[in-house]
Amino acid sequence: MSPVTFGKLAAAISAQASVAPTSHWHRPNHLSPLYSDAAFNFYGAESDSLPLTRAEAISVPAMARARHVICTPARLPLAVTPEAYENDALIRQPDPNRTRAAVHTDTLDSLLFHGSACWRVTDRYADGRPRRAEYVALHRLAMDRDSGWQLDDSPVSSSDLIWFEGPHEGILSLGRRALRAAVNLDRAYSATAQNPVVAAELHQLSGDQLSKDEQETLVSQTREAMRSRGVVYTNEALELKVHAAESENLLISGRQAAAVDIARTVGLPAPIIDAYAPGSSGTYQTFAARLREARDIGIDAYASAVTDRLSMDDILPRGVQCQYVWDQLLRGDFADRMAGYAAAAQTGVYTVEELRELERRTAAQERE
Repeated sequence: MSPVTFGKLAAAISAQASVAPTSHWHRPNHLSPLYSDAAFNFYGAESDSLPLTRAEAISVPAMARARHVICTPARLPLAVTPEAYENDALIRQPDPNRTRAAVHTDTLDSLLFHGSACWRVTDRYADGRPRRAEYVALHRLAMDRDSGWQLDDSPVSSSDLIWFEGPHEGILSLGRRALRAAVNLDRAYSATAQNPVVAAELHQLSGDQLSKDEQETLVSQTREAMRSRGVVYTNEALELKVHAAESENLLISGRQAAAVDIARTVGLPAPIIDAYAPGSSGTYQTFAARLREARDIGIDAYASAVTDRLSMDDILPRGVQCQYVWDQLLRGDFADRMAGYAAAAQTGVYTVEELRELERRTAAQERE
């Protein structure tokens, strides 16, 4: 293959890699194996331009933690105003075969990783409003120019699809470079944990020259011993030279920096995923304070994408709104509440009896 052809092929594959993740409707096919580190490295494409899968991304501990934080609203109650509609089936339990928390977790997960999410209406009220719906993974959907939307290769009406739009195009596309770096650092850290020595040399100082088979046997035994943290035997005729070794502290710092980048990309304060920028000091915050900050600057962008869509007129009647209720998680622990009650009583905002009733309601909600 000529250098010109080689260069064009590498550029084409690199361009395809940078475009592919923006579409969520491509199903796995026989071309999928082309998207591999080995194939792209062979053709000269940069590794950080490779398409990233959700499985790869969530294998990074910092990304997994960020995902769990973003999905926090899924386990919160949903409040509907006016209360006459609080028992609406789609709000209370969209899918009769799954818990509401499971459906909302999948929805928030899809918004985070892919930028959008979808439900399919399975039952309707007499007035046409959705009564039941199931979460549909995006890889099950495809758009056909002639027949429209396809779900598992079968036609589905667009009116039966409820779409949720996230705050960005999806972390797999938006944060591909940061996530790829984190994945590579995580792999390097795991490899270093198994074998801290990157390169070593067995140098014969004296004696008869070893045969090729003897050399290969000795190298194989030494490699296995180093991998298993075993003992390597040398004598006056043989010397083991270590040429390079990974710096454990450097990898730890790199993973910490990658975790901070992930938090920034997702839209969360870094401390909520136990990540801290170099030189910063972790300021003490209660769990409620940390979660409130994460909600205000990050989580709510995803949570609102769900509740705002469910509050639209094709789902709930005009003027009816739903939202996640955060009170139970954000109320603080007992010591914080008592300090607040003391200040409220001292300033006359609440009477002692009112504060007792407020605490009784708090205790009752915690038991629920």
